[in-house]
Amino acid sequence: MVENSGNAKLQVSFFETFYFGDYWVLDHAEDYSWSIVGEPSGRFLWILSRTPDPAPAVCDRILARTAELGYDTSRLHMTRHR
Repeated sequence: MVENSGNAKLQVSFFETFYFGDYWVLDHAEDYSWSIVGEPSGRFLWILSRTPDPAPAVCDRILARTAELGYDTSRLHMTRHR
């Protein structure tokens, strides 16, 4: 966790010596059913969901919010769950 971030910013490292960057929780559902996590430079982004296939309206809302945050949604790769 990054100090004074309200638990919204993480600094990821392995073995406390290899730092891989900062990851910020940019938005989330009120019930935490989904969240948008991004790297401050805008190069990396993850959309996390508690369900493998959120409703289309939920996906549309998440993608719209992601675009509002300045991320290029055309570069997203959707994971297929079985």
